[in-house]
Amino acid sequence: MIKRIFQLNRVYREAKEKAFEATVNAIEAGTDPLFFLFFLALTILSWVAVVSTPIGPIELYEKFGFYPLIVFFVVSYFSFFLGSKLIVKPTVEELTDDTSSFALFSACKRRELRSLFSVGVSLFHTFVFLVYLISKDPKLLELL
Repeated sequence: MIKRIFQLNRVYREAKEKAFEATVNAIEAGTDPLFFLFFLALTILSWVAVVSTPIGPIELYEKFGFYPLIVFFVVSYFSFFLGSKLIVKPTVEELTDDTSSFALFSACKRRELRSLFSVGVSLFHTFVFLVYLISKDPKLLELL
């Protein structure tokens, strides 16, 4: 009985991971400008929310942990990745590449460069976001 429960739990986790990966692949594969506009709007709304609220990074961390930064990074990644697809059209090889989206190093060099560029710019963008949050909090600046 217990062995069966563990098997069901493992099957559930694997199915959940596959569904998540399929969702990410579907978003990355899209060349529709609406995907880009959606993630760009989320990025802009995130900045507006941070600029307009008096919450500093300490309160944000105490309430939510690192989840806001992770969400901001993911939204930023998709904004840059899909935006780069609008600026530089993907090749047929890139569109047919079925490498996992979690593998930064893809079989297609162009997709690999696009992913690495998007991750780098998103990390920088998230760093700027964090620096802005820190500079907004006078109590935290006194500690530094």
